[in-house]
Amino acid sequence: MAEQPESQPETTSEAAETDCEVSLATSAQPRTSLRRMGRMIWRVLVAIVGSTVVLAGLGLSIPMIPGPGFVVILAGLAILATEFAGPRRLLRWLPRRIRQWREDRAKRRAR
Repeated sequence: MAEQPESQPETTSEAAETDCEVSLATSAQPRTSLRRMGRMIWRVLVAIVGSTVVLAGLGLSIPMIPGPGFVVILAGLAILATEFAGPRRLLRWLPRRIRQWREDRAKRRAR
């Protein structure tokens, strides 16, 4: 005697779509919030490391303390610029300002 497989209840396509949508919505929610949390933690870490490097550069730029203070400050700003718009704008503005300062200095020497 052959056993017959148990028949599964028929589901309509609407019920199947609804079940899929519900399962997708519930599984995506925690993943999205985890990504946001991870992103926020990453930004906080970048802020801490970048600020520490900038402060170290300021400490190195104090007179009578040898060291490449300006270069360390720029490195800290570059770290901060990876995540924040303010330091990114400053790093874009700085080369133009330095170029303008050099041109003004060259004009004064030419007089």
